[in-house]
Amino acid sequence: MHNVVMEKYKDHIAIIGSGIAGLTIGCILLKEGVPSVIFEKHSELGSHGAGISLSPNALRVLRYMGLKDEVEKISKLTLTTKIQDNTKTLYTSSSNVRTTSREMLYKILLNKYESYGGRIIYNHELRAIDSDSSKVFFLNNSNFLVKHVIACDGIKSVSRNSISESASIPLYSGYSAWRGIIKSEDNSINLHLSKNSHIVSYPINNEFTSFVAVIKTANEYKEAWKTEGSVDEMRADLSMHPTKLVNRLAKSNELFKWGIYKRRDVNKLFVKNITFLGDAAHPIVPFLGQGGCMALEDAYIFGKLLIKNREDITHAQREYKRLRAPRLRMVKRMSETQGYLYHLSNPFITSIRNFLMRKSSSTTDKRLMRIWDYDPNNDLK
Repeated sequence: MHNVVMEKYKDHIAIIGSGIAGLTIGCILLKEGVPSVIFEKHSELGSHGAGISLSPNALRVLRYMGLKDEVEKISKLTLTTKIQDNTKTLYTSSSNVRTTSREMLYKILLNKYESYGGRIIYNHELRAIDSDSSKVFFLNNSNFLVKHVIACDGIKSVSRNSISESASIPLYSGYSAWRGIIKSEDNSINLHLSKNSHIVSYPINNEFTSFVAVIKTANEYKEAWKTEGSVDEMRADLSMHPTKLVNRLAKSNELFKWGIYKRRDVNKLFVKNITFLGDAAHPIVPFLGQGGCMALEDAYIFGKLLIKNREDITHAQREYKRLRAPRLRMVKRMSETQGYLYHLSNPFITSIRNFLMRKSSSTTDKRLMRIWDYDPNNDLK
């Protein structure tokens, strides 16, 4: 059986992975009549209690997809961001960010995808791709000839083995994290800074708040989105934060821990008959909340380019790289700089950072606007 390559999808775009990028580009292609199919290694979609923030650049993509009303129904509009160093407020600004759970975002993307007649083939874990012939091979011994492959298979992307084995290995960023969901009626994004650590929390609906606690550490947690951890482990990792704050986080029904990874090169966006989107292309440290937002942008841009150049996919790939690589480099650089600023340990340098944060809110807002003001349709003109 495993030597047989079926041709039932030979005129289809094969999308590997049904995460944010995969579902988004599936919607965009099917809406315009471009045949596509998603292959997913799991038996169902799941987010394991994770939240997500959607800044204006991501909301613009979702609005262009006709999902504005659905997104507003399943999210909270957080109008304020507050940054504290222990108990001192350093910075308060308007945010205009919508926050929700990944599960709810997946659901509206999945509903839209299925409304276009989209199909997800579950329990198909990728083994390899022949980038010369556009053949995809799965661990369950089913194999298909397709028109083109869009790799949306995340930070552990097997698809990237098509570049080289080393290209598929992500690099530990020096940060590890905890996340969970607690019962709370917060209406703002709250950021708590401490030595070598920060905690960010935001509402995902009227009842619950999602949090992520990051520590700068050489103790590398593995990149596993659903590895559970204990309250005692989390308390030890977050001992530099006020006890009252950590006690609040400890009320989460489930706690997950994971290592934060990145790639050295964000220029490898395609190879032959494979195009990489989202974390499969460019995992970005999460300190500006842009991982999911960049996945949405990638999918929108490449989807529109494929529609326009469906008979010349190589041209679409080149345009995709031309349009995306400079922006991705900028967002990657800004996110890594933000991570450095959040996790200072030297008291003197920390005091300078805190002083500048209190005095430079307008400068900070202008920096964020470089990301938030982006309109993908301007790139596609």
